[in-house]
Amino acid sequence: MALTLTLRPSEKVMINGLVLENIHDGKARLLIKERAHILRSRDMMDEAEAISPATRVYYQAMKLSGGDATGDLRSLCSAVTVFERSNAGCPDLLAVCVHIIEQAQAGDFYAAMVASRKLIAAEVPDHPILRPQERQKAPSEAAETAG
Repeated sequence: MALTLTLRPSEKVMINGLVLENIHDGKARLLIKERAHILRSRDMMDEAEAISPATRVYYQAMKLSGGDATGDLRSLCSAVTVFERSNAGCPDLLAVCVHIIEQAQAGDFYAAMVASRKLIAAEVPDHPILRPQERQKAPSEAAETAG
């Protein structure tokens, strides 16, 4: 099954650990014909940004998702364990952790990375890596919307 990616000018994508950048003024299209680990620039996080337990989980899942040679399942499991210890009283987040590990063990690293954004949303609701629909409303905003 083929995948077509459209990159805006200066947009980057990581494919199997290799970073490609559109250096043209217009859009560029790539056709991926084989199974590959693909990570768009909007999902990328620098190691320096992985400063909290949730962002460390995301960072490890991201490296696996993009096919980064330094990504490994043990590092992801270690990051999840640290997160679990710091959030032991929250069963919903612990269930997300289980889901992340299950997805990663099944080889679906992108799904593990996407699930880890739920951990970030619980820690930092307006983190820049989150999509608008993933951002949690502040309690005052939620009350205004409901009423």
